[in-house]
Amino acid sequence: MKRIWIMGKVRDLDLKDTKPFEDSVNDDLANFNGKNLKGVFNVELACAQKVHFKWKVSTPEPDTPCEMPEFVSWLITGECNEFQPAYGYMLPRFPGFEYSINTDDFAALYKRNSNYYKASKFKKANIMFSNFTGLMMSIDYYY
Repeated sequence: MKRIWIMGKVRDLDLKDTKPFEDSVNDDLANFNGKNLKGVFNVELACAQKVHFKWKVSTPEPDTPCEMPEFVSWLITGECNEFQPAYGYMLPRFPGFEYSINTDDFAALYKRNSNYYKASKFKKANIMFSNFTGLMMSIDYYY
């Protein structure tokens, strides 16, 4: 059993049955920020210590491969869904202007927030984004 901080909540992930976890996140995704994104979230277990979380939603392509649109980071944290994480990515807000976020910087903030919210400890999080494949966050847990 792993405790995962995702979309503004700490949720329990049973490594034997991921369906309840997926359903919970998909329900939040459908109601995200008052929009029905028509996205799909799923979990893949690479092994007991490595978990892949995947969102399939359409968003603009980032400027460089090591960046992702700010909106995509909100899917992971639940930000702008009436929730602000304890440690946020400090960006000035201008209406209609979309920012890109460095994935390594975001992964470090994600780890800091996960620890703050008492989720399961992990070694590192890798975040990959492409408009074609969607968003994937891979987390390596301690044994």
